[in-house]
Amino acid sequence: MPRILAVLLNYLAFFGLLILAIFLLAGPIVQQGGLLLQQIIRLAETAGVGDWLLATAQDPFKNILPFSGNIFRITQTIFGNLIQVFSVLVISFYLILDRKKLPGRLEQFFGKKKSRKVEVIIRRAEREVGRWLWGQLLLMAIVAGLTYLALLLLHLPYALPLAFLAGLLEILPNIG
Repeated sequence: MPRILAVLLNYLAFFGLLILAIFLLAGPIVQQGGLLLQQIIRLAETAGVGDWLLATAQDPFKNILPFSGNIFRITQTIFGNLIQVFSVLVISFYLILDRKKLPGRLEQFFGKKKSRKVEVIIRRAEREVGRWLWGQLLLMAIVAGLTYLALLLLHLPYALPLAFLAGLLEILPNIG
């Protein structure tokens, strides 16, 4: 199989699985998330902050932006992050395609002796980052699944959005 076809199939499989997961989970998460938000608003009303929370839920930018400062900075951050994600995808695509040529390029840049050391370091880094990423994804899935099972066993409402949030926030160790 040509390398470019293999890389494209991997990208398509990844994004296909991502879209499938979103398609299957989006309905229940949105439905239960809406019910959870209504419950939070009811609890906030009993606590005396319901009007502010309801206004924030209906028009979040009206109440959030005055506290956040500069709208240009927020927009710049959002687009900067989108460009970074897109750049990583494109650069990794080209690096995967030209991986066989890497030793020659390193030799041109570093010389024969140093290029072997650099190549060993790159291989080790690739392996370690790959293991870390798979570990994080597995950990996120395990946390989401076990949280969902625990909330179902406890007969707590809104199990799916809470479990999804727990799994998603697991990537941030101090929050998750």
